[in-house]
Amino acid sequence: MRQSIPGFGIVTQPLRRNMTYSPVDNLVDILMNFANDAWRDDAAEELANSPDQFRAEKALISAIESPKLDDSLRRTCAESLATIWIRAGYVPVEEMSRLTGVPRIVVEAFLREAHLLP
Repeated sequence: MRQSIPGFGIVTQPLRRNMTYSPVDNLVDILMNFANDAWRDDAAEELANSPDQFRAEKALISAIESPKLDDSLRRTCAESLATIWIRAGYVPVEEMSRLTGVPRIVVEAFLREAHLLP
């Protein structure tokens, strides 16, 4: 089954014949596996707008923790993660505790601005 990725005009195929790819899977695939940094950055931003916020949140945290991403992409992932939490109106303590360095600073700044952190 071929699917178009929203905002990209890219068509991808699932890796296995009977597997269905969700938009989140497609965006994560681009974020983690494409060489083009502009596409990867766009995919990280687009994850914040995913209807499957739970999967997008998990994917963004995994991406932030991945050694495959540079600091710029980690920052974009952190911004998207903060956007998800701001829309939800809560900050999951366990997930927040996994963040370190620049991604944590970025998330905290966004959450303070939205009055979700003191």
